[in-house]
Amino acid sequence: MTVAPSTHSRTRRRRWRHQPVPRVRANAFSILSRPAPILGLLQRIPYDKPLSSGAKVNVADACPGRCRHLLSVFVNAMMIGQSPPAVQPAPVATDAGQLPADVRGILEFAIGEGDAATIERVFGYARRARPDAVAAIDALHATYQQQLDRKRREEATAAEVRLARWNPLVNWAGQLEFGASWTTGAASSLGLLGSVDVERKGVAWTHKLQVRGEMQETNGSRAVERVTASWQPRYSFGERGYTFGLTQYEHDPALGYDNRYSVGIGAGLRFGSPERLQLLVDGGPAVRRTDRLDESRTALAGRGSADLNWPLSSRLILKQKVAAFFEDGKTDGLSASSLDTQLSRNLKLRLSYEYRFENERPVANGGSTSRASFIFGL
Repeated sequence: MTVAPSTHSRTRRRRWRHQPVPRVRANAFSILSRPAPILGLLQRIPYDKPLSSGAKVNVADACPGRCRHLLSVFVNAMMIGQSPPAVQPAPVATDAGQLPADVRGILEFAIGEGDAATIERVFGYARRARPDAVAAIDALHATYQQQLDRKRREEATAAEVRLARWNPLVNWAGQLEFGASWTTGAASSLGLLGSVDVERKGVAWTHKLQVRGEMQETNGSRAVERVTASWQPRYSFGERGYTFGLTQYEHDPALGYDNRYSVGIGAGLRFGSPERLQLLVDGGPAVRRTDRLDESRTALAGRGSADLNWPLSSRLILKQKVAAFFEDGKTDGLSASSLDTQLSRNLKLRLSYEYRFENERPVANGGSTSRASFIFGL
């Protein structure tokens, strides 16, 4: 026989069903879901049983180590529906042929950037950060070096093939120089300077062409009128030695001649490297014809020159050139110093000083020029 529940019991169940959960239960649940505050709270609860001295101690001090461990386990067990915090694994020893994926990704990204200094620096960082994977890092570095060497050899071979194709209209590089001066006052003066200097480098042959013109008028009269043009083919043998030929034309009435033609051959040596400091010294015989205002003559002469190129920094280059011809009873030449400053990729500022001399017994003539000019790369 089934006994029907009383009206009072049904009313109590209905009231309990619709009664909201007390707020204190929700707070208690949120507290129980956080073990750290509970551990701290339990450690601050004083031990109920006083010591003989009357002082009280904390639970953490009174409980042995196993007790404290059980408290921690009890609190962690109350974390309903929560996962334990993630723990970063310690680096695991790597086999010699294996490389962690994260380290490999960083190294391959650095290699893809193509900056040699950055690549070497990143490889050094990787070796210090993962000493367990040094063998694998070294293997990847060796592979990178092999690929880099192969790429350089291929580029050098392609450059040699390109230079070996004889075409007089390609592979030229050089610069344009332009300068001007204007003076007013007691003496009015206008000066102009322009030059073209180009060079073609081949596998063994190098051709240099230069055309230079200077003009200066003072108070309406031509004080300086100088034109120089030269062609110098050069054949290199070995790393230092070379032979050359020279064809040169000069026009300078201020120094006493209208036209002067020079043809010569010779040999020279290179010292140093263009990246740091390079010195070229050469010399040889020459034949010269000079047309003066009153006479013309042809003579055999000796020629010597020294050319210094010294990069002081990535933007500063110091150059010094000295060239002289020695004839019977006559010496003439040029000494030129210049300091080039890189302003942009194709623009330089040049500060220069030139001294030209003509020493012919019993008359000596010469002059110096200081100027600033702009150089445009071609």
